Amino acid sequence: MSNTEKKTLSPIYSITAGTIAGISECLVFYPLDVTKTLVQLQKGSEAKQSTFNVLKSIFKKGVAYKGISSPLAMEGFKRSVKFGATTEFKKFYNRINPSFFKENSVAVNVASGITSGIIEGFIITPFELVKVRLQDPLSKFKAPKDCLQHIISKEGYFKLFTTGLEAGALRQSVWNAAYFGSIPLLKSVILPKDLSKEDPKYDQKMLFSNFLAGTIGGLLASTINIPFDVVKSRVQGATTSEAKALYSSNTISTIFKIAKSEGPKTLFAGWTPKVLRLAPGGGLMFLMFEGMMSFFKKLNNIEE
Repeated sequence: MSNTEKKTLSPIYSITAGTIAGISECLVFYPLDVTKTLVQLQKGSEAKQSTFNVLKSIFKKGVAYKGISSPLAMEGFKRSVKFGATTEFKKFYNRINPSFFKENSVAVNVASGITSGIIEGFIITPFELVKVRLQDPLSKFKAPKDCLQHIISKEGYFKLFTTGLEAGALRQSVWNAAYFGSIPLLKSVILPKDLSKEDPKYDQKMLFSNFLAGTIGGLLASTINIPFDVVKSRVQGATTSEAKALYSSNTISTIFKIAKSEGPKTLFAGWTPKVLRLAPGGGLMFLMFEGMMSFFKKLNNIEE
């Protein structure tokens, strides 16, 4: 992409493309998010159900989409930041040091992903807190509004925005860094070196490349960041004074605490449903984002 193109295509397009990509992924894969949270909330000596038993159970109980209004409201904004802010931060870092942060390089993708992830952490915390409390099998809340009012009245506005903030920001930053950082490398391997727009199957090959790179990137990112995800679920799911005290340490200390008391395997609780969602979900998001950006470029007469 040339400098002229970058100036011509407004940031609103990457924000819009990210919003559409995120909402699409959420609607398709949300039951796996419910499953992941329930698996992560199982702890200690409790009888732990397998991922597929939990997934089957939530559909049987009719709660596969429980709490979706909160993340759905969040998802558009969250993904607009993930893709829109990452796209803009790439330009920012490239302007600061074009020799190190080369266009679409691993370095610029990792740096911009970390930065946008920190911003995401601040955005998602209240929504994630409500979602986790609603997904808890012991939850007595019937709707997000009831849960929100309870948190504000019992814990205060401040806790609404800070409970799980550190773990959430780390989770998003690590995920974004691994996801966006790996995609350029993956696409360079997947796409034939001699591929040109004259190739009659150019569009199909690009679609396949975007989906496969996004899927593998989602798998990698979800595996690397899951310990932070477990901590976030535990911190936000803690409602008793004992539980809150147990997870009052910083995120890194809590990771070691969980590993020591429950075993390192616990830090990867929920890996299966998380990967089942965010591997193909990562592919779907990247495919949708790239497809929408391509459409917007054609709409604005910009060559890719």
